[in-house]
Amino acid sequence: MQKWVTRRAFLWHALLIIIVPGCLIAGWWQLDRAMSGNGLSWAYTFEWPIFAVLAVVGWWQLIHEAPEEVQARKEERLRRAKQIGPPTADPIPAPTRLMLTTTTGPGLLPGPGSEGATEIEESKIEAAAAALDRYNDYLASLKDKGKAKTWRNPQGLP
Repeated sequence: MQKWVTRRAFLWHALLIIIVPGCLIAGWWQLDRAMSGNGLSWAYTFEWPIFAVLAVVGWWQLIHEAPEEVQARKEERLRRAKQIGPPTADPIPAPTRLMLTTTTGPGLLPGPGSEGATEIEESKIEAAAAALDRYNDYLASLKDKGKAKTWRNPQGLP
């Protein structure tokens, strides 16, 4: 009985009281439109009550889910993450990353000493590094403006 009167349960009850009638009203509205000649509304006429049933099933599952079960699943995920461990160092050595292949196709990085590998010209590497520096400077200037970018302030102006 206690699971029905918790704060979490009241939230789910309130959502159910809003969602199920809303879905049924939408289904009734679509039935009215379908009867008026809108052929596409026939699909929605049956879809909205299905959403209401899914809401009831979800509500039932969430009410009967014990917080201990949720905590146990979280702990299991954490245990698995610890077994895997943190990401290791970069598996591709730096010289290998700076090589392109001409025989195996684009997007494949060959290992050291493989056939068809050519080093990228130093000027291209320097140009890429300069472009990255400019972009990082731009990001730093945005941060220095002191105001976060939002939908209403897309430039991040103070």
